[in-house]
Amino acid sequence: MTDGPTLVVVPAFQEEQSLPGTLKELRDVVPHLDVLVVDDGSRDGTARVAATCNVTVARLPFNLGVGAAVRTGLRYAVEGGYGRVVVVDADG
Repeated sequence: MTDGPTLVVVPAFQEEQSLPGTLKELRDVVPHLDVLVVDDGSRDGTARVAATCNVTVARLPFNLGVGAAVRTGLRYAVEGGYGRVVVVDADG
């Protein structure tokens, strides 16, 4: 996993309020990277907010924990041919 583009994985649970700022900061710093937000079964508007921020969103059916969210992101990266993965907390 080194010869492809970089994917930023953002595990998120109940991060409707903080996620837009984090995603804006990511876009400001590294606008060329692909971003995947993994909504870990949030009941607030986390997935909806993420979808308005021009990122890819994966939703887990219920809260499985940060480990499961990161594994989901890693699986997405492998299947998508990404060469590197960076994990960023949703609250910045």
